[in-house]
This record gives sequence, C-alpha cells and structure tokens, in this order.
Amino acid sequence: HLKHMTQKIYKPKNTIPIVMSTDKNFVKYMTVALKSLIDNTSDKNNYDIIILYSDITPYIINQILSINFQRCL
Repeated sequence: HLKHMTQKIYKPKNTIPIVMSTDKNFVKYMTVALKSLIDNTSDKNNYDIIILYSDITPYIINQILSINFQRCL
C-alpha cells in the first residue's frame, strides 16, 4: 500500500523528496549539505526539500534564507 500511496503523493515521477533535520549545533553543517545538494541537482528533477529544526533563532533562519542557493553551473 505504501508504494501506491507514494506514487499518488509524489507526482510527477521526477520529484525527489529530501528531508533534513538540524538544531543550532549542526545548522552550519546542514547549510553546507544543502548548498552541495543544490549545486549537484539535475534539471530533469523536482526537489521537495523539508527541513525540520529545533532551537534555532529567527536570526539564524534569516541568515540561512539570505544565502544565495542558486545552482552553480
């Protein structure tokens, strides 16, 4: 049943879900991993990126969001 449900949730087939989890101690490593992921994506795929976090201040969140995560070609 899970396979059937997954196909319904993640259409089109080229959508790749990515879930990361972090806290204030590992946020810099998560940011580097996210940048590396974006730099190595394929234009043929869509990526749903979800980041779960705890104990991160709004200031740090804004710092992360201000980073230029544009794909380097």
